[in-house]
Amino acid sequence: MAHEAKRIFRSREQTPQQQAEERAVRERFQREKPSLEKLIADGDAAFVTTVGEYCDWLKTVGRLQHMREQQGLSVEEISRRVGIDATTIRQIEGGEPNELTFKAVASYAHALGQRLVIDLAQAS
Repeated sequence: MAHEAKRIFRSREQTPQQQAEERAVRERFQREKPSLEKLIADGDAAFVTTVGEYCDWLKTVGRLQHMREQQGLSVEEISRRVGIDATTIRQIEGGEPNELTFKAVASYAHALGQRLVIDLAQAS
């Protein structure tokens, strides 16, 4: 019995201007097909990560959310304990990559009685 994967899309609300800008960028990338090195050099890709690193991030924030829920704490309570607005906590738990500081994620872990452990693995 095969399990069929279901694709889930988040709805995105964009203004007509944002849609036009995104369309123009997509068309430019399809036309030019720039290399990663060129994107970085031109400033079009400021941060690059591997899928594996992103999956590790999702596992870590998923564990934080699970611990929060096990302890019966709301996002608002963690927000108060950590000193970070609830929207940022939701972004962390949602796995949304952004420019979170080490302090923010470490503070979240500390508020749950945990310490943040960062590990390195040999890059292939």
